[in-house]
Amino acid sequence: MALEIVDAIVAPHRPVTMASFRNLPVMLLDRAAARPKATALRHKYRGIWKDVCLDALVAKTRLVAMGLRALGMVAGDVVAILAHTGPDWVFADLGILGAGGISFGFYLGDTAAHVAAMLEHTAARFIFVQDAEQYAKVPKTCLGSAALRRVVIFDMQGLHGLVDPAYESFAAFLGRGARYDETHPGVWEADVVAIAPEAPAMILQTPGTDGDAKTVLLTHANILAVLEQPSIFPHHMEGQDRLAFLPMAHTMERILGLYYGLSYGVVGNYVENDGTVQEDLREVRPSVLVAPPRFWEQHYANVTLAAAATTALQRLAYRWALKAGRHCAATRDGGQRVTVLRRCVAGLGRLLVLRRVRQYLGFDHLRIGYVGGDRIAPELRLWYRALGIDLVEIYGPAESSGFVCTNPAEIGKPTARVEIRVANDGEILLRGNSVFAGHWNAPEQTRARWQDGWLHTGDIGRMTGCTLRIAGRRSAVIALPDGTTMLAAELEAELRFSPYIASALVATDVAGRVVCLVLIEHASTERWAQQHGIAYTGFASLAGDPAVQMLVASEIARMPNASAIRQFRIIAHKIAGEDREMTALWMLRRPVMHEVYRDLIEGMHATA
Repeated sequence: MALEIVDAIVAPHRPVTMASFRNLPVMLLDRAAARPKATALRHKYRGIWKDVCLDALVAKTRLVAMGLRALGMVAGDVVAILAHTGPDWVFADLGILGAGGISFGFYLGDTAAHVAAMLEHTAARFIFVQDAEQYAKVPKTCLGSAALRRVVIFDMQGLHGLVDPAYESFAAFLGRGARYDETHPGVWEADVVAIAPEAPAMILQTPGTDGDAKTVLLTHANILAVLEQPSIFPHHMEGQDRLAFLPMAHTMERILGLYYGLSYGVVGNYVENDGTVQEDLREVRPSVLVAPPRFWEQHYANVTLAAAATTALQRLAYRWALKAGRHCAATRDGGQRVTVLRRCVAGLGRLLVLRRVRQYLGFDHLRIGYVGGDRIAPELRLWYRALGIDLVEIYGPAESSGFVCTNPAEIGKPTARVEIRVANDGEILLRGNSVFAGHWNAPEQTRARWQDGWLHTGDIGRMTGCTLRIAGRRSAVIALPDGTTMLAAELEAELRFSPYIASALVATDVAGRVVCLVLIEHASTERWAQQHGIAYTGFASLAGDPAVQMLVASEIARMPNASAIRQFRIIAHKIAGEDREMTALWMLRRPVMHEVYRDLIEGMHATA
């Protein structure tokens, strides 16, 4: 479909004063001084939740900062972290910032080759790693021959016999920090005060959905420009709970999760491991939840399959309650008034039926869920609206510190701190206080992104009045033979609404016809196959079964815009977050998919 592009500027740029905080450590100290015994975060260890109050958090981050100073770190040094999402990551990150350093986060799925390349690119002097598995990714050649001087290991299990002056346990490192702090009184306080707002705070890796990941440098002022906007999450209140399970290297967990939570008193609950997320959701029952589309789509799929396995009466009740809730939501979205009778029927269905669905998911305290990273299908939003949960899309590339605007009902009002322009070709341009300082050690990349004082995001959008609609990445716009264009992201989001489709890539074959690669949802498709007596020996056997092919074809056919797809192919193996085809937030990397599956895409033309 062709986009109607309107060249417009919204939220006119106006000078703003730096808010009350000079830098992120000062913000943390202010919060701790006001409520020292308030819970800052909670983490689960061997099934038991443990609280960390604000003054304990400050004390631990102070030891990290002093440990780094004892090792010779100076302001402006880069320190890397390669670890699980959890309190140790938080302590290390805040400690690095408190020492005037620049924090750089790896993803757990990063390979040893990538770790080596990024350590060299960032000239990191120190790195914190989780355990023996992550320690093995740090090349021994990096120590001594590059800037890297020390590796600090959080979990020493299996490494107690390690004897090397370049490595030490986190416990020994904290002891070093305590001794340095005792013999150098006042150094930590002086370090914190000396950090200027314009000082670099972190280097982020972009997800790389449309190419190789880039390194984005953000300053304290960039991040504080986001934190100083309570309207981002207007329903968040002090003492509310959020679930922390996304990679800390991403802005969604680091800036919109950790930093925003500390700033406004929202308690971060850190899951025990990736396998306990659903269990931890039911225990925490968060009132604040930010997650990528895959998270919300998977929970919808789980409920859909669970409902299909219930009794006939239960299925009838579920469909009735869902239909009533969807009708009210769709009527409101259309700007029409919902009758009292309709509201009562929907409320009754929510009370008697859908309340149990929310409890099953751990969403019974959740009123608004935030979606970041990609588009979601309108049908998915309606499903959650029927449950009583509004899904609000967040738009904000890493280069804008993770936030520009929220998009309820696909419409977003930009913040007063970011100026937005839509160019004639539909590309979204940004400038403002939260927009990044540039790519780290990559002046050519920075110059390519900055033109005439505007950041070229690579995203496509359109303006309606003073609102912005996000369409997707420019690299995902498909040119059709008749001269029109199609936004692949919109159709891919529709396809992911199916409980049997985990991910999809919409592309064109050599003849310019629209085709699709499908990655099936293994658990739901496996259950469907078992219910229908279909024998299979593994994932490839399941994906290649003619009945599964027909299932996927029927799922594609029922999507609103699926008529554009001429052919599809199911990828015959699993793709996980640690594979190069997919980001850590379960989004496909389009160029990598085209490279790896070029023959499969082009082969669809040969079999037409």
